[in-house]
Amino acid sequence: MLPINKLESWPSLLAGLDAKKTLFAEPCLNLGVAKHTLGPVATIAKIISARLPEVLEQEAVRICVVGAEAHESLNQGSGFNLLPVLLSDLLSYQVDLVGDKIDGSLTADAKTGALKIKQVSTRIDVTLYHCLLGSYLEDNTPDLIVMLHPGFEKFHESWLVDDSGVTDALARGIRIFGASYGDESAIDKLYLNAHGYDITAVQDNPFVIRHEPPKLPAYASKAIVDWAAQTWELKNTGNRGQAFFSDLLSAWREMVSFRAQTEDIPIAGLYTKTVMKGRTAYLNLFGEIYVSFKDGVIVDFSSDVICEDVEIDVSDIDGYKSFPFMHKTLKCALVYSNYLRNDMESPEESFFGALADVDNDSLKQMLIDNGLYQEKRDMSALDKSINGYFENLDGEELVSKLKESFAVGSLAGYLNEEKYNLLHLGCAEDNVALIELARELDIDPDLRNSDMYSPLDLCVADGGVIGLKALLKSYPSININASGAWGFTALHHTKSRSRPDMADVLKQHGAKGNIKNAAGLTYETM
Repeated sequence: MLPINKLESWPSLLAGLDAKKTLFAEPCLNLGVAKHTLGPVATIAKIISARLPEVLEQEAVRICVVGAEAHESLNQGSGFNLLPVLLSDLLSYQVDLVGDKIDGSLTADAKTGALKIKQVSTRIDVTLYHCLLGSYLEDNTPDLIVMLHPGFEKFHESWLVDDSGVTDALARGIRIFGASYGDESAIDKLYLNAHGYDITAVQDNPFVIRHEPPKLPAYASKAIVDWAAQTWELKNTGNRGQAFFSDLLSAWREMVSFRAQTEDIPIAGLYTKTVMKGRTAYLNLFGEIYVSFKDGVIVDFSSDVICEDVEIDVSDIDGYKSFPFMHKTLKCALVYSNYLRNDMESPEESFFGALADVDNDSLKQMLIDNGLYQEKRDMSALDKSINGYFENLDGEELVSKLKESFAVGSLAGYLNEEKYNLLHLGCAEDNVALIELARELDIDPDLRNSDMYSPLDLCVADGGVIGLKALLKSYPSININASGAWGFTALHHTKSRSRPDMADVLKQHGAKGNIKNAAGLTYETM
């Protein structure tokens, strides 16, 4: 056994499984593919061990994974064969994968995004149900329900209006747990509040998948970035505050729509820009309209004061204090709703509608011009040959074979289709030997990949402390405070990735916590 309750990071999980290589039906040395396969089972096992350990005292446990329409169901859900290894091999497991778009025929291998896990116990069964949660519950009673990527912002009506599954489950005493992408737990909370539900006990998930692995299948490519960054439990509020939050949600969406019409690149609706005028902080509502809570005024920076004596009651949004960025944004939404909304013409189209109508080429060029995107590249035959070594080798063995097989110039100039060079890959895979080779080849540590991530960013996002320390040792003059897309520094990334250990290392090397990103947030205020 490899008890999940004692594992708190990808390195600890992968190191434990490395001693059990017979679990895998095929070899895999690609970290991204391994995370893609293990993410769902590790996250669910962690949820059970931390939040519902009593079910492990039963003879059998039945788990419903709802919305399991992408990587959870790959290879007939073979990843769940690891449950006896991660939890307990003394009970039987029934895993029900439920979704109206679920496709049991989806398959992938170590080269296209998933591993096949051998069945290590005959006491585990995985069944696919092509239906919604409400229909599934008519004939089935699981011990718990897990929704790993509900996407309430886009699919709230499908989950909470068109289908009775969530209501039925809670009424029957079946506990529901879930996980959100990146910082989306705050948005998920708002949509749930507007429908009479709430999420509680939000926790960072150590088995989050930060970036899509190489050669991820197209059907899953949009469902993997910052996958399951935070886990939570869904509960019924008994409609308490539902009308308030429903109205606040509408106001927030209108405000975001106005931003989409007045800004070249709208800051995510989740964030609110802050501008300092003297010693006064002004928060952006949209366009040139700002509010100062200190002075109690709404100001149009292009003209004059719009409204004085601004006062709002924020007690109803106290539940968002643990999400500082969303709490600030909802305060702005309250100002908009109470003081501006009646005098504004309703936005003609939603934020999503506005984006849908943007010409793809124009949108792409806008992102490129603002340093938020780089085109992928066609790999040369030589780069493809080098790339093949990464699919089959790792660590010092990989570096040794690369040195034996390729000229120095070829290695120094290598780029994969995502514009990762050897230093990017060394940092992302926590490979000290590869980082040291990149230093020998004099590879620039400030170069960014197609996602605009630098090697320093990748250490925080995908790698580990060992690789981070190796990078800083090999490149002592690296720009520790360099900012990338949306103005995020590596220190910003440590906060969004919940990596205080890496933050400590960066601070020891001069990282500053007072640098603002595009939303006006510093490391301290995120």
